[in-house]
Amino acid sequence: MTTSLITKQIKPFLKKYKHYCTGKMIRSNLICQIAKSVNPENNISEKVIKFAAQMEILHNATLLHDDVLDDEEIRRGKTSFNKTLGNKNSILLGDCMLANVSYEISQLENVEIMKNVALILKCFGKGELESKNYFYKIANKTAFFFAYILDSVLVLEGIEDTKIRKSFFDFGKLYGMYFQMVDDYLDYDEDKRSGSLNIVSELYEDKEKTLNLIALTLIKCFEILETVPFDTENLKQFIMEIDKEMLHSQSIQEYGNW
Repeated sequence: MTTSLITKQIKPFLKKYKHYCTGKMIRSNLICQIAKSVNPENNISEKVIKFAAQMEILHNATLLHDDVLDDEEIRRGKTSFNKTLGNKNSILLGDCMLANVSYEISQLENVEIMKNVALILKCFGKGELESKNYFYKIANKTAFFFAYILDSVLVLEGIEDTKIRKSFFDFGKLYGMYFQMVDDYLDYDEDKRSGSLNIVSELYEDKEKTLNLIALTLIKCFEILETVPFDTENLKQFIMEIDKEMLHSQSIQEYGNW
């Protein structure tokens, strides 16, 4: 009996979809950075790498669904998958990817991590179905994703201290909010044309207020990292590099009370 859920009939669709998988891979990279920060030998275990890969696949699977729901025509500079091969194939491929992620995560044989992944998927559904409020939507679709995957890293690293785990969970949630707000700020013009929820619109078209909120959120992320008993300097540097990449070297530090 085969254990792979990706059959030879599905593989051609995955091969086509790989052309779209050229994003920042922030989730998988953040997983590895957190693992290095909390690991006594500053190493990344094979289990963490496997988990990071699956979370990147999960994220891409949700994008397949999102593009159908939002009737997107462009994804990462290319004609979106749903416009190329149809909504039905896009939804079904996303479903297959999610199912395979669930199977691969089960191979880690850790109930806590399986629960975390299930909660990520639950939050996705809530965020999409109850998406009339911008902040509620990004909390469920992005922030909790970051929070639960970082908690899973600590589980994989054998960290049981509830205070430490809560700190990283809170950091993950705040950083997820920050990351999505920056992403949406940069997509404001496009979102306005399509009528999508956007942080600038939520704050009454006030871009200065938006940037101040984004900056404050990042400051709070760093404040949380200051409370954990680990060396997080490399993690902070990684975050700032992502910030500069997203804003084309215009650092968010220029805004707010830094």
